[in-house]
Amino acid sequence: LEVGNEAPKFSALDQDGNNYLWLIFQEAGFVLVVYKSIHTGLNDPGQGLRDRVSEFSDLGAVIVGASFDTVEEQKKFFE
Repeated sequence: LEVGNEAPKFSALDQDGNNYLWLIFQEAGFVLVVYKSIHTGLNDPGQGLRDRVSEFSDLGAVIVGASFDTVEEQKKFFE
């Protein structure tokens, strides 16, 4: 994807098994961060993004993180 391109349509489950469709985030604008696993932590680019959350919030954008972990792994991580 290039900056400004339309995001692909997607759906994903959160740690509670709730299904989120891309449409929910499209109207607000969002930054999709994809990482291998919640257990690996954020790398340098991810940490930089974390440090700039307020800049994205000021623009009305939501940061959405996605990993390849199962719902059960995510739930355990957040507990």
